[in-house]
Amino acid sequence: MNDLYVDNILSSFPTESALLKYFDTARDLFTRAGFNLRSWASNSQLLRDRANSHNVLDKDELIKVLGLRWNTCNDTLTFAKPEYTDIEDTRLTKREILRQSSKIYDPLGLIGPVTVRSKILMQTLWEKGLNWDEPLTSEITTEWKCVLQDINECSHLEINRPYFKEKSDNVELHVFTDASLKAYGACAYLVSGKETVLIMSKNRVAPLKQLTIPKLELSAALIGARLVKHLKSYLDVTSVTLWSDSQITLCWLTTEKQLPVFVSNRVKEINEITQEYQWKYCPTDSNPADMLSRGVTATKFLELDLWMKGPEWLTDKSNWPQWKNKESHILSTTIEQGQSTSEPQQKIRSYEGISKIMDIERYSSYQKLLRITAYMYRFINNCRNNDKLTGNLSVNEIQTASTSWIRDSQLHSPCDSSDNTITSTRKAKTDAKEKIKSWIQPFRKT
Repeated sequence: MNDLYVDNILSSFPTESALLKYFDTARDLFTRAGFNLRSWASNSQLLRDRANSHNVLDKDELIKVLGLRWNTCNDTLTFAKPEYTDIEDTRLTKREILRQSSKIYDPLGLIGPVTVRSKILMQTLWEKGLNWDEPLTSEITTEWKCVLQDINECSHLEINRPYFKEKSDNVELHVFTDASLKAYGACAYLVSGKETVLIMSKNRVAPLKQLTIPKLELSAALIGARLVKHLKSYLDVTSVTLWSDSQITLCWLTTEKQLPVFVSNRVKEINEITQEYQWKYCPTDSNPADMLSRGVTATKFLELDLWMKGPEWLTDKSNWPQWKNKESHILSTTIEQGQSTSEPQQKIRSYEGISKIMDIERYSSYQKLLRITAYMYRFINNCRNNDKLTGNLSVNEIQTASTSWIRDSQLHSPCDSSDNTITSTRKAKTDAKEKIKSWIQPFRKT
């Protein structure tokens, strides 16, 4: 039943004798039920001859198989070229781009690095707030033409239908994950001896509510784990290895520290799926999933073997890259504490202090300064969340305002880094409060 798709049957057999036996049995069974099992296609010449003798052979050289085209003579798969309306003859709008992008059919994600560009462009249109039938700019039109041209060029790509030339009892599954601010995803490879082959990939565009790079990398790792779960239910493999170029993600997956809710939930699911498998570090320049997260042109895609075969060192375990756990632990600790690192510079900004937006000299007392600051934070909260804060200020709101000014004071007058005891920290906070109060010049009656 797993080989049955509506009224089509797709199956494979280890030997031609088993294939011919299946043909005779299936034909006999359906004939007795009053059905004519026809349109047989195969890469086996013996089966084609037998089907032809029963007048049930599909004589087309290219057979449509789940949206792909199967060449039965050389046993390869190609992508069906989408049929688009000439862009020169139609007004390009967001509606038209959605209509044309829906014709891109790549169920296994084999040309994911090229098709992901259409997803990224579509999300850009949503970010711009364009209406469905609003004419697009010439820049967007040009970019979309390039995307379609690259997808059409991929229709010439031929992929071998069988994974390997010979059956093997030792087949490894390797999954690579990666993320950028634009998209994230995972790609899977099978390894047998010195042969490697891409079997599937999955990707998604990054959410409009921007996340840090480490969180996107973790989301990519989750897709990779789910991809392993899916493939393991269909493939018989001897080992599974997952790869990521994010040392922060790898540390999150192994740390016993308490993590933020977003991170903790995803780490829990990943570890539940991959607890029996290995996670390893992979440098970015040899991570094929990097192409999946950023998108590439068809020219670059067709030239590189990295996507279709994976990194060169994959078949030689002695050349596998090593992960320096201590370095990633330091990096992970930095992220967990909310400090900035070199990787997510586009999302994590340095704290400049609340005095950049509020002039402390305008307030007559320390308590008034805290109340105004607390009301400012309440306004920001009410703009962001559905649960509105009303009524008198709470103790927590006042405390948050006080903490902001203490941080500001310490930022502009940092204490001695060598004095790191708990006592000195408390003293620094007290000194900061007194310094803030001294900055405020109360109004006096004359």
